[in-house]
Amino acid sequence: MGGGSFASRMWLAFVRTQVMVQQTMSLLMRTFGAVLVVGGHMLVLCITYWYFTVPIIPKGTPLHVYIPWTGFGLFILFNIFFNWNMTIWSDPGSVPEIDDIDASKIPNMGSCKKCNRPKPARTHHCSVCNRCVLAMDHHCPWVNNCVGFRNYRYFFLFMLYIFVGVGFIVATIGYFHPIYSYVFDENIRINENIINAFIICIAVMIAISFLLGWHVYLVASGQSTIEYHANKQRARHSKFHKGVYFNDYDLGVTRNFELIFGKTTYPFQWLMPSLRQPPGDGMTWPTCKTAFMDEFDNV
Repeated sequence: MGGGSFASRMWLAFVRTQVMVQQTMSLLMRTFGAVLVVGGHMLVLCITYWYFTVPIIPKGTPLHVYIPWTGFGLFILFNIFFNWNMTIWSDPGSVPEIDDIDASKIPNMGSCKKCNRPKPARTHHCSVCNRCVLAMDHHCPWVNNCVGFRNYRYFFLFMLYIFVGVGFIVATIGYFHPIYSYVFDENIRINENIINAFIICIAVMIAISFLLGWHVYLVASGQSTIEYHANKQRARHSKFHKGVYFNDYDLGVTRNFELIFGKTTYPFQWLMPSLRQPPGDGMTWPTCKTAFMDEFDNV
């Protein structure tokens, strides 16, 4: 009895310690995320400040050049802040209460072992937010939020406009200043803030290009970051057993993008700021089989 009681106390102490460590790590991640969000906004605003005060476009530039050039830059800046803050403040996709769900209409419905809530297909539990998120991709410290069903489009466009924005600054500096000659000719003088902005933007452009390219691949192949790793394991298992694994949610590039951005006649509309909700409810998803049956029924 004594041994059993001691083992029970040790197990209870272990569980409590594990919960405490998880809560501490979650708090640290949220705090670190808040610091990154504030720091990131300050960095973008700093480069914007340099653009107008240094200025990056030299004084005396003709208005027919300055106005459209700067107008395009402000359009990019607006989209960066719009999509960034929509990713931060939008609910990534909360799972409804069990009483609000008709489980008979939702295939592959499970139950989360961590929060005891319904767990539809493609839903995952975030240990930082301590909740399940519909179509969760990952928890991103740069937005201090999960990226999931309801804010993935904003996150994708945020990355896209950051890439375009830093590319715009690099191109502007390269066009209006002898930045490339500066590297080889010590007699050329350029404002230090312009050099700093150029270096920062080059570094960010290289880093974000990898992340943006990765998410272009994920959207085009109909999977999230979490699902990619799971699908990779399933593919290895199938290969080991002389089989072939197919991602059931991969409906083709065009339809995969439409599941994120919605259907449109003109794809450039996907790039415009919008408050529209993503297609669907985040709990039921078309698969290769259902898509084929829908097309067959329409023949």
